[in-house]
Amino acid sequence: MSVFLISMFAAVFFPLFAFAQDPSITSYKASETSINSGQLVTFSWTLADSGGYSFVVPCLAGLVLKKENGVLLPCDAPISTTQITSDAIILMLYNVSGSTKNVAVRLIPKTAAGVDYTAASKEVFVSVNTLAQPITSFTVPQVDTVLGQPIVVSWTAQVIRGVNFQVECSSEIKVSSPSYTTASFLPCGKIIFPTDLAASGSLSLSFSNSNLTPTPYTLKLYPAVIANTSYDGSRAVTLTLNIASDIIPDANVTYFTASTTVVNSGEKIKLSWGSDGVGVNMKLSCNQMIMATSTLNVNQQFPCNAYIFDPILSPKGDFTLSFINVSNLDQIITLSAIPSKQAGVYDALRGKSFSLTIRPAGMLIVSPSPLISPSPSPSPSTTASSSPIPSVLPPVLSKTIFTEFLKRGSRGTQVSALQEFLKRDTLLYPEGTVSGFFGPATERAVQRFQAKYNLVTKGTPATTGYGAVGPKTRSKLNAL
Repeated sequence: MSVFLISMFAAVFFPLFAFAQDPSITSYKASETSINSGQLVTFSWTLADSGGYSFVVPCLAGLVLKKENGVLLPCDAPISTTQITSDAIILMLYNVSGSTKNVAVRLIPKTAAGVDYTAASKEVFVSVNTLAQPITSFTVPQVDTVLGQPIVVSWTAQVIRGVNFQVECSSEIKVSSPSYTTASFLPCGKIIFPTDLAASGSLSLSFSNSNLTPTPYTLKLYPAVIANTSYDGSRAVTLTLNIASDIIPDANVTYFTASTTVVNSGEKIKLSWGSDGVGVNMKLSCNQMIMATSTLNVNQQFPCNAYIFDPILSPKGDFTLSFINVSNLDQIITLSAIPSKQAGVYDALRGKSFSLTIRPAGMLIVSPSPLISPSPSPSPSTTASSSPIPSVLPPVLSKTIFTEFLKRGSRGTQVSALQEFLKRDTLLYPEGTVSGFFGPATERAVQRFQAKYNLVTKGTPATTGYGAVGPKTRSKLNAL
């Protein structure tokens, strides 16, 4: 009986076991077995008795995988499907390691239950040559740095996930960057950043150089093979800059000349200068009888014993200058050109100066020509006498140039001149008194003058200058 049952069991179940065959790979190949970095490879296969497959590319240092559409493919991450027995996958294989890589791409069939059957897996080998140069550009706007100004280094790269920097070791040159906060200066002779910089990006760098002259200095950019860990020195790119010296040589005014050193009041003279610094500025000695203006600042009176120009003048140039002498005597004024070796820094000891003599507007003396020929000398018997012809005409005085700050309580010739001027307009100064004393009537007249020319219309002499002769009011009076 037991023999019969065994025979019946075999007859029923053995045909069923005949269908449970192990999955197998009947064909598996790559379209190319040796490629250049970035080249397309088609992997194709057919399976038997399979419930699908898993396709795996292993992780190798410097190997980058992309699908046909350019999307990155993780390594060691199986591409799995079920119920497919014939298929193909197209990949781009990039090698940025610096040496040829042999890649074993593995195909694993699945059982009917969808489980990987590793015993039947197969591999195909593809040799991938390294990418010739992953860094495609490494540039700066200019190779000559400027003292005190940072420079921006830019780069681009392909395929790699990052880059890192190294700077040359030099006892004279120090480098800093706002992107590096670990220390004041970048370390030299080794990889700088603990985390890789982007594959394409830029970096601001500042330099100091204790040498007397500009000094060549090398930067090196490394492509990353393994992020934050490994770099390919054989394909690093370099950039050499000329780092400006921190030592600024003393500047000198090499020449400073005037078209004349004796000038009449109101006449123009031409000044010329040259300097080996970044520019020059000028100073005038103080003289209350002299006003000076130039073509560079029209209608603005120069201050005395102070730097005149802001911004400073160029290292070489010329301009026209004029002076007004409000006295009746020759006046002497000293003009100095002072060099600047850097913005805001002047060295008066290395400048040049000369004195100008400004003649007064003074009196214009005219000798008249005779209207008729002179008569013969009278005989001694002639008793009639004629009036003598004057040898000169009366002096013609120049107009007054107002130079003083005038307010209630002021006295002097400039107050008298002010009153003479204001009384010409009875609407401004109906009192018309010329006393040389600045009193309430004169103050009211000045206020009317200021309002007429829209200089100031309210306030007090102390707060807004209303009723006092300050710089704006003097300028208008002198212009009129």
